[in-house]
Amino acid sequence: MKKIYLSGFFLVVSLFVKGQRGNLIPFEDEKYYHWSEDGHVHRHFGYKDVKGNVVIFPKYDDARPFFKGISIINVGRTWNEDNNLNGKWGFIDNTGKEIVPPRYDGINDFYIEELASQMQSRVPDCYDFIAVSLNKKWGYIDRTGKEIIPTKYEDVRRWSEGLAAVKLNDKWGYINKTGKEIISIKYDNVGFWVDGTSAVKLNNKWGFIDKNGRQVVRIKYNYIGSFNPELRFSYETPILVGLKNKYGYINKSGKKVTPVKYDSAQPFSQELAAMKKSGKWGYINSNGKEVIPFEYEHADPFFNGRARVKKLIKQIQTEKWARRINKEVYGCDPCYITVYGYIDKTGKFFPDH
Repeated sequence: MKKIYLSGFFLVVSLFVKGQRGNLIPFEDEKYYHWSEDGHVHRHFGYKDVKGNVVIFPKYDDARPFFKGISIINVGRTWNEDNNLNGKWGFIDNTGKEIVPPRYDGINDFYIEELASQMQSRVPDCYDFIAVSLNKKWGYIDRTGKEIIPTKYEDVRRWSEGLAAVKLNDKWGYINKTGKEIISIKYDNVGFWVDGTSAVKLNNKWGFIDKNGRQVVRIKYNYIGSFNPELRFSYETPILVGLKNKYGYINKSGKKVTPVKYDSAQPFSQELAAMKKSGKWGYINSNGKEVIPFEYEHADPFFNGRARVKKLIKQIQTEKWARRINKEVYGCDPCYITVYGYIDKTGKFFPDH
């Protein structure tokens, strides 16, 4: 379970201000810093309105942006060069009233992710359940502070399609909003639900299940991924799978888009994916057709219609050529030189100059 840190914090705040004018904005005031005898610094945060007026005096040791009328705050958190002391976490409303007194060891930062998702028109389905931890165990409370799911799990994840992944005895499963176990807690790892399907790992193999626990894609793959650390699949592009050190793509029903025969793979980008076979890289389309020849030493994903590549170009050795590139002749004929450049989606190569 991730704890709340400042990484990316002010970027999120700036996005929030653009999208949610009229709300309070957290700020940090260095003039209220003080240092304890053990070298920890106490930083102080408060809230301003959009005009810059201080509404809540800087009295918290950490503070998050407001979202849907509440904000996460911390009392007792400190920093030094070696470690942080986490303090206790709680909630306030936009008048500064404490909804949940600072008493939890941890609170999820899912709402930050939800805010970022909302800015990209992907709104998660369950913000009203907030994950909290006490004594290294996790559960959920609602926005009033009422305990909904007891703090008994080793880890929990954000809600998706009405279910949350929970970890108990080092295994994962899913519960619903009443705390009822919907999918048995028996998996080594699990993903997030998309269109009623989720990736799961069992006995070191990956596959997909539906909400009845039935295997939609047989659990047989050594690797399954969308190049997303949270295993959230869009299904708008094929899904990468690995089997016996070879890679290919399937769709969400398990049908092969490509044979599982490639040595390595890059994510789909602009409807093309770089794949490696026999030591060379090329590109396939979303139907699995090889559309750009496998002739590159390296190939990056496409961006704005172009992809960065590296290739070897055959150069017939002559003394004139050797002098031109200030190289001595070592007896190779033909010789190869490494060239970097870009290709477009037709495969046309544009070398760097």
